[in-house]
Formats: sequence, structure tokens, C-alpha cells
Amino acid sequence: MQVYKLTDENWESYGKTKWGPGVTHTAKGEGGKLCTNGLLHYYHDPLVALMVAPAHVDFNKPVLWLAEADTELVSDGLKAGAKQLTTVSILPIPQITTHERVRFALYIALHTYEDKNYKEWASRWLTGEDRSESAAWAARRAARSAESTAWSAESAARSAAWSAESAARSARSAEELIIQAAHWAVKE
Repeated sequence: MQVYKLTDENWESYGKTKWGPGVTHTAKGEGGKLCTNGLLHYYHDPLVALMVAPAHVDFNKPVLWLAEADTELVSDGLKAGAKQLTTVSILPIPQITTHERVRFALYIALHTYEDKNYKEWASRWLTGEDRSESAAWAARRAARSAESTAWSAESAARSAAWSAESAARSARSAEELIIQAAHWAVKE
């Protein structure tokens, strides 16, 4: 299956694993959890890989690879893992602006965050209706107020139930949302 892999400028990933055109690695560890030596991780979409790279890898100059994965064993909606991965060729890195990264974050937040004031502000920002600093600060204050209120026992129980229900949903649905958000973000 065609996937995408990030390495540093020396074509290395975690643990100094060296990649290159036609290089295949097999995870040596046991188990099927991401971020362990039991899987090699990759992304289903190049834009998602680049959008989340700062949180997943510490590469100053990431290199984006077209890769082939044997079989997907696990996915968390952002990255996925396989036992065997082959890097095929280097792809050009599209320039993603700060504006596009903000759009990506807002699209994701609109599908996960429930605060009405925040959702209204984010929608106005995304449409270009109101990108003022004062509106952003007002949304932040409203979100913080709602957040502090949400720590009541009843809210925590509702949140736990919602999280359990969300976890039971298909990981593929979450992944499709994230991929779509990345493409919306750069498609203004």
C-alpha cells in the first residue's frame, strides 16, 4: 500500500534508522503499538505528515518519502504502523504557510471542541469574516471559562462517556477527517 514516511535530512528516522530509495526495514520488536520498536510508522497523506511533523518528530529539515507498507496494523488517525516499510523515492515538500496550519488546527478543533463561542469564532475566522485580534482573545477567554467549568464531576463523566464512544468509532473515519482538514487548509 502506498504511504508516506518522514526522515531527517540525513535520511534517518528514530533510532538512527537509515532510509533511502528501495530500502526496506522490518520492525524488530514485538507488539502492535505505535511509537514502539514493534512497528514502523508512516502517514496516509503527505500534508497530514507535514502538518503534524512538529509534534511527532524533531527534524529541522524533514524529507518526505513515498513509501510502501506491507499491511497496516494500527492507526491513530494521524499516523499508522506496519511491520515492514520500504521507502521508494523522495517527494518535494510543499510549502505550508502559518495561515494554512491555523486553518488545519481550526478544522480539527471544530470537529472535536464543543464550546459554542469558540466554534462561532473559529467559523468566522475560517470564512474570513472576523480575524481580528480582539475576537481571538474573546474566544480564548470564553474557552478558558468553559474549560474551568467543565471540570465538574458531572462534566467529567459526560466527557469520559463521549471519549469512550468516540474511541469506539472507526479510526478510518477520524483519519479521513484529518486528511480532509489538511487538504481544506491548503486549498483556500
